[in-house]
Amino acid sequence: MNSLTIDPPPFTHAKLRVHSRGTLFEAPASDLKRQAAFFCELFRATDGTIYTVFQTGAIKHAVDSRLVIFCSTDEGATWRELPSRFSQTCQGVPISQANGMLAEQTGGTLLLFASLFDRSEPERPPFDPVTEGILNSFLVVSASSDGGETWSDWNVLETPGYTGCSLTGGSISLGNGGFGIAFESFKRFDEIGSWPHRACLMEFDGKSLRPKTTRVLATDPAGHLCYWDQRLSPGARNREVLDCFWTHDRASKRDLSVHFLRADLDGKIPSPCPTGIKGQIAAPALLADGRILMLVVERESEIGTIQLHVSEDGGGSWQPGPVIYEHSEAAQLHARAGEDIDFAAYWEDMGKWSFGHPALLDLGNGSALCLYYAGTPKRFGIRWAKVSL
Repeated sequence: MNSLTIDPPPFTHAKLRVHSRGTLFEAPASDLKRQAAFFCELFRATDGTIYTVFQTGAIKHAVDSRLVIFCSTDEGATWRELPSRFSQTCQGVPISQANGMLAEQTGGTLLLFASLFDRSEPERPPFDPVTEGILNSFLVVSASSDGGETWSDWNVLETPGYTGCSLTGGSISLGNGGFGIAFESFKRFDEIGSWPHRACLMEFDGKSLRPKTTRVLATDPAGHLCYWDQRLSPGARNREVLDCFWTHDRASKRDLSVHFLRADLDGKIPSPCPTGIKGQIAAPALLADGRILMLVVERESEIGTIQLHVSEDGGGSWQPGPVIYEHSEAAQLHARAGEDIDFAAYWEDMGKWSFGHPALLDLGNGSALCLYYAGTPKRFGIRWAKVSL
């Protein structure tokens, strides 16, 4: 499943250079249950093993979609699929396994956090175009004491005061063994009226499976702005976070530029600031020399891209770096190069996209690993690129 190619860099900024690309997972034509592989995340355990978890299904957002986990012990040069399989029910309800992220407890127990969607009405789409809400969901966690070979049953996380919940991005270390997981809260399909979107952080102490606190990192009380798909990275100090948001303005029916937040979790959380970078999902990473990388998906242009950007002043300004991937799919979508688009039609477009969802990991050896999904509308897999820093 793993391939390697060496390419000359199409663009270079300062020290940044793409030096290799490859495919982590490509479903064989005979495997009809895994034609769509997408929504990948990256995690490095304390023993150095790199893990990725992603969703697979016959189609994107299939009613019986499953999470699979791969691991690498050689800095992402080769990958092995773990044999783990997870239950397709939760509290007696049939579910789809939508997206997942990994974390690690003090002592080395591996944790898989996941979003599960209620599929008791299999004909119902993930997004309801009438109420503009999403399917009922569960946030859950499963534990493994053997490096991901076997897993416990789902354990449901309580989210009082938050509905329409779905995980976003990977976990983040907060120092002293603690970690946080990001999720967003919107409205369920059966809730009527407006509902402000909230980008949230759930904190754990590294010992218990019960969250010790949950807070909102970004929201617009008026309900016009959606701070979608936040991606977190540790800052320079314990409990400092870097956060990127795909920011959509429902009033103007357009995406705004990617927004960026740098915050001390023990202080007042400021509002996210626009970066001027046109794009959607964006994954940040703070390098040892103080530079901040941002891996950004941009779809408004006729040729969409996944591109690195770099800031040398703490996120105050950004310069473009190398393009990791280029893709054209505009002919299939409602939106054309930044045109206004109805909110329900935009959600329909999301189900058609066949590239994106970047993950970024500083390998600590002068290079970074980039992960994303890409392919054709009916078949796509997980790809990677390595960048010299």
